[in-house]
Amino acid sequence: MKTLQRPTKTEAYDTIKILIDKYEAQKTVFLSANYNEARTRQDFIDRFFEALGWDMHNKLDELENHREVIVEDKLKIGKTTKSPDYLFQTHQGKAFYVEAKKPAIHLKTAPEPARQIREYGWNGDSPIGIATNFAELAIYDCTQTIKKTDGAMTKRLAYLAYTDYLAKFDFLWEKFAYENVVKGSVTAFIGEKINLKLAEPVNEVFLACLNKWREYLATNVAQRNKQLEEEEINFAVQLLIDRMVFLRVCEDRNVEPNEQLLQIAKSKGDTYQNLFELFKTADQKYNSGIFDLKRESITQNLDLDNKVIKNILKDLYNEDNDGVGRFNFAVIPIEILGYAYEQFLGKVIVLQKTGKAVIEDKPEVRKAGGVYYTPSYIVKYIVAETVGKAIEGKTPEEVSAISVLDPSCGSGSFLIGAYQFLLDWHLRYHLQNPPKIHKHKKENPLSPDGKHLTSIEKKRILLNNIYGVDIDKQAVEVTKLSLLLKALENETDASIKTSLQIFNERVLPTMDSNVQSGNSLIGADFYDQELGLTPKEERKINIFDWEDGFPNICKQGGFDCVIGNPPYVRTTTIDANSANYFAEKYKLATKQFDLYNIFIEKAFKILKKEGYFGYIVPSLFLKGVQYTDLRQLINHNSASCQIKEFGDKVFRDVSMPTCVFLITKGAGNTIDFFALNKHLFTKVPTIQLSSISKITRGLEIGRDKLFKAGHKKCITGGDIDSYKIKSVQYIDNQTYTEFNKSNIFEPDRVLVRETGGKFYSTIDKEGIMTTRSIYNVSLVQDTISTEFLQGLLGSKMYEFYFKEFIAPETNIFPKIRIAQLKELPVPKINFKDKESKVKHDNLSELVKKQYKLLEKLSTELETGLDQLKRRIRVNERNINQAVYELYNLIQSEIDLIENA
Repeated sequence: MKTLQRPTKTEAYDTIKILIDKYEAQKTVFLSANYNEARTRQDFIDRFFEALGWDMHNKLDELENHREVIVEDKLKIGKTTKSPDYLFQTHQGKAFYVEAKKPAIHLKTAPEPARQIREYGWNGDSPIGIATNFAELAIYDCTQTIKKTDGAMTKRLAYLAYTDYLAKFDFLWEKFAYENVVKGSVTAFIGEKINLKLAEPVNEVFLACLNKWREYLATNVAQRNKQLEEEEINFAVQLLIDRMVFLRVCEDRNVEPNEQLLQIAKSKGDTYQNLFELFKTADQKYNSGIFDLKRESITQNLDLDNKVIKNILKDLYNEDNDGVGRFNFAVIPIEILGYAYEQFLGKVIVLQKTGKAVIEDKPEVRKAGGVYYTPSYIVKYIVAETVGKAIEGKTPEEVSAISVLDPSCGSGSFLIGAYQFLLDWHLRYHLQNPPKIHKHKKENPLSPDGKHLTSIEKKRILLNNIYGVDIDKQAVEVTKLSLLLKALENETDASIKTSLQIFNERVLPTMDSNVQSGNSLIGADFYDQELGLTPKEERKINIFDWEDGFPNICKQGGFDCVIGNPPYVRTTTIDANSANYFAEKYKLATKQFDLYNIFIEKAFKILKKEGYFGYIVPSLFLKGVQYTDLRQLINHNSASCQIKEFGDKVFRDVSMPTCVFLITKGAGNTIDFFALNKHLFTKVPTIQLSSISKITRGLEIGRDKLFKAGHKKCITGGDIDSYKIKSVQYIDNQTYTEFNKSNIFEPDRVLVRETGGKFYSTIDKEGIMTTRSIYNVSLVQDTISTEFLQGLLGSKMYEFYFKEFIAPETNIFPKIRIAQLKELPVPKINFKDKESKVKHDNLSELVKKQYKLLEKLSTELETGLDQLKRRIRVNERNINQAVYELYNLIQSEIDLIENA
């Protein structure tokens, strides 16, 4: 692996000073009309950023897509250029775009360069962009759409003339030097300068357009094509949008003639029929299922208003805004389109009794609380740890036999990630192992420029390696669309003509055998019983026969990799027939469960032995007592298991603690992957807390019955903290009589708060009534003392237990379930054994002392507070030490807990 000696800050300063002196000395020449942009880039801009440590000329020999600086050749089509001059990126992703101009263009006042860089940044999902001619450098906020009235100062975050570079060199270095960008300097700058709550991300704007087009088309199709059923309307509308988007993307990527769709919008005659002729041509050119006119006749016979099609086509160019702020599909990543489509797929066209078409959330989306699109960094992580391991050390011929499946593929984000990973691997392999020169060029996997794979090689990889299933037929079509667009990257009109003319190969494959629609969890044996379902109900269940769908892979023992983000749907929302089938066919389909549980079980069934498995799922299953069977299933079927928690901020606008688990399938493993530190709590004999106590919840007393003053004390979880009842509320006598029919509020019991990041507990000596947000622990006589239990619960060791075995990694307060509290391990105390009794009594006395010290806080003089607080901290440390001694921990184990 190559390394690069990057300039120091002092060296960078000196280089930029030389550039400034050069510019100043020949300023008249550089400002002349004859001095062009290409020379500006070569003489100044490249050297400027090279001084800031960027690998401008790819000395690291990275693949084209992974270069630190991707430099584009300026290609002007019509009034616009399709690509920015530079994209600066690190291994973490995009940093910023740079648009270059010649010095004769004055960036301080010229609006066009500002609009250009903002448009590139907005389309490319990069919050900031830089326009520079070296003489000037302007930094822009690119998070909002561009208006034709926007000027050079609109959304400008900073402006520097070349005469400012040395005086403000610290700013340039600290924000934009490579070594600082990799540490997050640009991210921090964005946080300081931009209110991201006001952002208008390209994916959301594109989603709004998709929704508008669907509603527009659905209304018109329903009105003018009365013969169509609801499902046919959904199918036709989706396919029309997919086709138009596909062709529009191809235009900006120079695969299709520029603005051909716009010309159709401006043409006379039947607009839809003119568009359909273009679809026929595309079918011959691409051979993708999107344009396969033989498999469907619905779209061929549609009757549509000219105005509907014209408006959608114009929207694709933002023509009504003079093309300013338009979508630039040369810059928009396929993954961004996928995000928009994923949300788009969450809705469906529904025909009302009146025949009117309306757009509604799909029932399963309503039940799941929304659509969750997996961020690219999660996809890359899972793909690298599964597909990457599956192909490690193999040749291209061996890799061609590797099968990668997402059984709930949605809009295809995981399959796109896997496909890109494989494309990069093959390209890297062939660059390092140049193929022999063949007489027939078709056999060479590299394009003539030696920088990319040929369309034939990309097709081969796609068909050999990538597989997907989804119950939603529309999702399957979008996955195919996304994969085909990915296969078209780096293709041009010329390369496609070469494939057609020389090799007689259409540029895209048909994906129908690779990505199929069906319910991954329900097989053909669903119909072993006569259920009397209507055709519509059968289509909704959409059974999938794996042996029929992927016969060759099933014969070979299954898939090599299973990856994805399965749906998170509780069984209470599943139809009765499916629930009954799950209960019969899946071990984990007992009581209440989540669909992701049985997606995990299914993955083991369709995964090849020693295959690789990676999912992102809610992390509650790592520790929740109701997921014991799921954890056992994973343990018993895994040769290895790696778990990484990502907290609750993975999915936008959803606070759901998540984790990624990565598994190598193997039978009969007995390692408990979910409790690697449980041995700390089993070094001495223990018993479960439930065996020496009665544990009950408080009562269902509403907040409307709680008062600041009253007759009887009643506290909620928010009223207690560690070692104290910090506030008290009251209820009246009538409510007390109504609720106090149980005998759970005994004096001398331990109260445990339901929510929190640890055990928040204290001792109640009075017998105060509690609400449901508190657990009441009453110890059996002649066992441990309440002070002993409080010492355990309030210790660092039990805080460690809480985080390891109860709470997922999350920023929201986790809840302790009563079953988790009942199974809490407590050291078994033998009061007849002197050493055991001394340890028990020692901890109890330390806890009593802690309560006395804490009571003094409210009466202690201010001059003595510091000393008292010091005594409290010392006693707290002694309590922790006493608990460590109970469990016979050695120093390394104590350090593990203390540093957790």
